[in-house]
Amino acid sequence: MKHIFTFFTALLIGLSAYLMQNSPQMSIKVPAAPLAEGGEFRRTWEKMRLADPLTGEIPQGAFYAEREFAKHLPKAEEMRGAVGVWESRGPWNVGGRTRALAIDVTNENRMFAGGVSGGLWKTEDAGNTWARVTPLNAHPSIVSITQDTRPGKTNNWYYLSGEMYGTSASGGGAFYLGDGAFKSTDGGNTWLPINSTASGVPSSFTNYYQTGWRIISYPHQDTSVNMLFMACMANIYKSTNGGASWTVSKGGGSTATSYFSDIATTTMGVLYATFSSDGPSKGLWRSENGGAWVSIKPANFPIEYDRIVIGINPNNENEVYFLGQTPNAGFMNHYISSDDWNSLWKYTYVSGDGTGAGGTWEDLSLNLPSTGTQFDKFASQGGYDLMVKVQPGTGNVFIGGTNLWRSTDGFATPNNTTHIGGYKPGTDLPYFELYPEHHPDQHDVVFLPSNPNVMVSASDGGVRTTMDCNATNVVWESKNNGYLTSQLYTVIIDKNAVWDNFLGVGLQDNATFVVNSTSPTDPWKMTINGDGAYGAIAQNHTDYYFSIQQGKIAKCNLDANNNVTAFKRIDPIGGKDYQFINQFVLDPNDDNFMYVAGGRKVWRNDALNSIPINNEWDSISTGWTSFPDTIAINPNPAQQELVTAIAVSANPANRLYYGTNKGKLFRILNANTGTPSATQMTIQGAGQGFINCIHIDPTNANNMLVVFSNYGMYSLFYSDNQGTTWQKVAGNLESSVAGTGDAPSLRWASILTLPGGTKKYFVGTSVGLYSADALVEHTSSNPGTQWVQEGANTIGEVVVDMIECRNADGFVAVATHGNGLFTTNFIENVGIQAPINVTAAISAYPNPAKEVLNLGLNNLKMSAWHLDIMDIQGKVVKSQDFMDKSKKTLTIAVADLPAGMYIYRLTGDKMQASGKVVIQ
Repeated sequence: MKHIFTFFTALLIGLSAYLMQNSPQMSIKVPAAPLAEGGEFRRTWEKMRLADPLTGEIPQGAFYAEREFAKHLPKAEEMRGAVGVWESRGPWNVGGRTRALAIDVTNENRMFAGGVSGGLWKTEDAGNTWARVTPLNAHPSIVSITQDTRPGKTNNWYYLSGEMYGTSASGGGAFYLGDGAFKSTDGGNTWLPINSTASGVPSSFTNYYQTGWRIISYPHQDTSVNMLFMACMANIYKSTNGGASWTVSKGGGSTATSYFSDIATTTMGVLYATFSSDGPSKGLWRSENGGAWVSIKPANFPIEYDRIVIGINPNNENEVYFLGQTPNAGFMNHYISSDDWNSLWKYTYVSGDGTGAGGTWEDLSLNLPSTGTQFDKFASQGGYDLMVKVQPGTGNVFIGGTNLWRSTDGFATPNNTTHIGGYKPGTDLPYFELYPEHHPDQHDVVFLPSNPNVMVSASDGGVRTTMDCNATNVVWESKNNGYLTSQLYTVIIDKNAVWDNFLGVGLQDNATFVVNSTSPTDPWKMTINGDGAYGAIAQNHTDYYFSIQQGKIAKCNLDANNNVTAFKRIDPIGGKDYQFINQFVLDPNDDNFMYVAGGRKVWRNDALNSIPINNEWDSISTGWTSFPDTIAINPNPAQQELVTAIAVSANPANRLYYGTNKGKLFRILNANTGTPSATQMTIQGAGQGFINCIHIDPTNANNMLVVFSNYGMYSLFYSDNQGTTWQKVAGNLESSVAGTGDAPSLRWASILTLPGGTKKYFVGTSVGLYSADALVEHTSSNPGTQWVQEGANTIGEVVVDMIECRNADGFVAVATHGNGLFTTNFIENVGIQAPINVTAAISAYPNPAKEVLNLGLNNLKMSAWHLDIMDIQGKVVKSQDFMDKSKKTLTIAVADLPAGMYIYRLTGDKMQASGKVVIQ
């Protein structure tokens, strides 16, 4: 079972630059990050910030345990009504990693796509619009889906959960355990778990049903039998009763350790299966009906092999292709920084049981794409992205790794192969580009039954369709609109503005995207490519700062359509040892200053405004000062302490705090000048974990929150005296005051100060977003802060990696790792007794207003109303009461107010509304 903790080491994910969908391409080519460290670096970072500090490992089954824990936490909507309503904001046109894809045989416009951390989605119009069909509290990872295609049985669908190779939602080195198989009997509209495959003990790895690779419905059977096969780690399972019970069809039962497996069937019911070479069932297998299996592996097949996928030729089902990751054998591409070995073999059944002379083999490995740049050649990133399919009708063979290829002679030669997706042909570092409207890292393709030239593709960039997969130049169309499965690391807002519509997000494997709109369906634009990380906006949007993996920061100009018109890489020369997603901050009082977490040290730039934007991509020295090292060099690089979180104060200014992966917190006063020394702070009751977030109250820098993201330790601490003393405030988000047990991982914290001066606290966790109206110390005799879940029916229990708040208009933006971005506005304290938000029913006119402002109440129930008008600092400048409950329009004289932007707040009987108005 070596793959449990080592399967990421061969993985080079995070390679995908993402070109804009549904909009013109940007006018400047922004280079990608040097990606040599890619997957290994991300794996190390994810494990470091989540592993239990005592064991050095992420607890097995932590995903299940924390979801069981979260079921008992209170829900905000149940306690305060429909206030703080969370709206999905996209990115509308950016899909997330998709492994499962299927077309309904009864209606070709119906498709299902499974996001690896975003649930199962359905379209009724061939991918133009999507709707999620699995509940927010269901297991969000879908890896394989199948339909029973027999007449009278087509309403039966099945999917398999859990992603065993490549997930980022659960962290590096940890199983992203599934919960077995799920079934729908109404055409995929509703789904229930198949109880026989449920884990039984959700907090641990208890059975191989939790480790799925593929599920298939057996087509060659009497309609009284509902036969299924499921390829999991170690075993191929068989059910003859629609999943009610299972037996081991092939494998080692409870002791085998083959990590990878796969299964496929012909229409006549002949089965083919593969097991990786790390277990006793290793090999390539054939069975007539899932009973007896025979080995068909040729004698000269590679000795070592990991993941092998299967493609049966629908035009001649005696022909079967096997494409696999075969270390030190087959075809090798030195991809980025490692040797990526893969093999392609073709099997032809001749007679008997298919063994020996009953089957012939052809080794086609040397005909895999092998010319051009490293991005042109075949690579599967250690088996992460692998697929082989044969087109009905033509017999053309399509294979996928990082790229998608078509061969018109079944790879019998290397001469009839065309690169049709993934990276742009001929691209290379550092300015690599993508195939137009496509995306790297292929996981599946399906063909339209009525016209197999129409192909649908599933990749790390979501879903795309081509109307002619055999064209000389294949043209793709994105089908990601509304397929909200993207995995966000960060969110970017202008915290100095008011009612500003600009949003940015840093996406895993999908770059940094931005939008300037209030519409959740407007397309987003890509800025710089790579794994999207942190960002910041200079005052008045004069400059934008975006970063990608490993601390590379770009200063950018955007035009009115959010296209990058110019850029300059600005991270410091000499910087090293950055986190995979590395924090930096602009000074909230002076956007000429930036502070960067830089390995063992902190860097300051005090000349941002003078750095020319000249489209160069290299680190610079202009304006950078490194503070004295406060962290000693460790001779063991794996044990080196590093800066992981950083924050700078607004009021009073120039207090800088930074934390490390060993739980240390430092403070620097007057950080804006010279090379001041740091003072280490003591967080009473904290362990030696990973400080993932430091949040300083923008209105009072004495108030601070520090978040430790590791499992197995206490996670949230609060200080109201600039870090001198600390209180544990995680409360009901912890199993105990010691921090042990099945509690979730906390990722981020943020404080929102409301216009009246009261505060609302938010925490992002591995099981959703939570809020509190007051922080209470958690002790052995006091349960502490009582956090309530926000957006239980919108955000759900997805990982929340970052939260940004803006006090001026109560704006809150939440980055989820699987379901995109959510936002809302809190204008006044929405506690348990708060009124219902009726903003959508209010019409404010004219807007801009000059003499009077009217607030139309439309069909709201009769009520007495109180109105406050506030300036953008939140100060009430005009108030008025309306006692006549029959009024349908409230009229307010505003001629005495200076020209500018204002916020109105209207409260009535158990109702509230707010909005912005402009006074001329």
